[in-house]
Amino acid sequence: MAIFADTSAVVRAYLVDEPDHDTLVEVLLEGPEPVVISALAEVEFVAAVARATRDGRLDQPVAARLLADFGADTASDGPLAVAIFDAEAAFATAKRLLAKHRLRTLDALHLAAAMALAATTDEELAFCTRDQDQATAARAERFSVL
Repeated sequence: MAIFADTSAVVRAYLVDEPDHDTLVEVLLEGPEPVVISALAEVEFVAAVARATRDGRLDQPVAARLLADFGADTASDGPLAVAIFDAEAAFATAKRLLAKHRLRTLDALHLAAAMALAATTDEELAFCTRDQDQATAARAERFSVL
């Protein structure tokens, strides 16, 4: 089994004040299963850290450390593999998902990226999210959800 992690889960693995932090560190950063994120998650992660800093949840040194840790974790030898996806195909799939499920745009794009990845492998791909609407859509699209 491999895991496709949405940004909602990834951010919680790094921000210690988030619910499920310890569990998500174990599953996404320290677990035995390979973990894949979409390239979108890299942008969303920076946005989440910047927002937490602006909101006073993080100070600048901690934010810088988190960004450096995330950069190391998404490097070629890190625990998070970054999937580059075909944007045109992902947009087409995301539009179908948005018409069918209650999803936000980026959540649909993450799910579309996971679907594209799942289509390229025989290995089971579980979907890890902390967004309930996205979890419901992922289950409807035949993913097991963590």
